[in-house]
Amino acid sequence: MLSLQVTANEDTGMLCDANNCGTADDPILFGEPVPNPELRGLELSNLIFLDEVSTGFIDIQASVITTLATEIFIESIILVDSDLSAYTAEGLLNIQRSITKTLSLMFGITSDANANLFMLTLPNLNDEEESMNAVGYDATWSVVNAATGNNINESVQKAVDIIIDAVVAISNTPPSDPNYDEVASNWESNQQFVMNAAVELLNSGNLSLPEESMEFTDAIIDAANNGVDIEAIAAAIEETTAIIGNNGETGGTGGTGG
Repeated sequence: MLSLQVTANEDTGMLCDANNCGTADDPILFGEPVPNPELRGLELSNLIFLDEVSTGFIDIQASVITTLATEIFIESIILVDSDLSAYTAEGLLNIQRSITKTLSLMFGITSDANANLFMLTLPNLNDEEESMNAVGYDATWSVVNAATGNNINESVQKAVDIIIDAVVAISNTPPSDPNYDEVASNWESNQQFVMNAAVELLNSGNLSLPEESMEFTDAIIDAANNGVDIEAIAAAIEETTAIIGNNGETGGTGGTGG
């Protein structure tokens, strides 16, 4: 198992793929270059399993969404006594699918049982050709991914960190914790903020989307309107932690650490 981490430095650049990657007073609009200081320090990550050492190229993305999924994995590892060296490809796939279910619930999006957010191939929303081919699961998450940086009160780096911190908090705070209600409420606020920004991006006219995109458009609008089920999220986190504690096996509950 390999952990991929990409850090934005002084040479990093990107085009804004949200409605506004700047502030209310100093907007950075869709398609405009984001100044490097707005990005510097941003860390994105992903996890991949290799059966053997590879000398070739591995096609894998690191995005905000894969980073959130990786953080859930890390927080679960902290909670259980799990032997990473005992993981198999099948075991890691079970974990990735369980985390996908958990993170999807966190954002209020329905996921297929075989969906895997770690393997997302997000289209470049500034590229019309890629956007026109952006249908299905990748398309939904590309818009949500872009919306995480749409905070007019913070830089892109800080806006993303706020979402990451909120995911980490709800992932490692059990419902029995006295602070759980506050942590859960904070996540509900962040989910609402991101999904509202995603709806605004869909309605902005900036995206070139095919006629077949209605299904993922509806998924984002539904998530913004309906919010999340905190109890379902807590249950999914517990299930994921159990699978990780069982080294990726789904047939038992595994061990839990103190």
